[in-house]
Amino acid sequence: MLDYVQQIVPAPTLALCNQVLDYVQQIVPAPTLALCNQVLDYVQQKAEMYDLERSLSTWRRKVEIAEVEARRHHSLAAKQRAAQGAA
Repeated sequence: MLDYVQQIVPAPTLALCNQVLDYVQQIVPAPTLALCNQVLDYVQQKAEMYDLERSLSTWRRKVEIAEVEARRHHSLAAKQRAAQGAA
């Protein structure tokens, strides 16, 4: 994650963010920082879970569409075979 941030955030902005983070670490008690980190980790995990659930839903929908198309093609093929047999 840090590599990604370093790629998209300009160096001066990143340096300023690091200064702010250092300052916060100096004035906020360690247990509070640990709790904040746990909350941020939880939020990140929930965001990843949401993305995975959305992806799963998309793939399920694609499978449903493929199954409908397969049934349709099977039905058309059966009708075509029946028409050829009757002719």
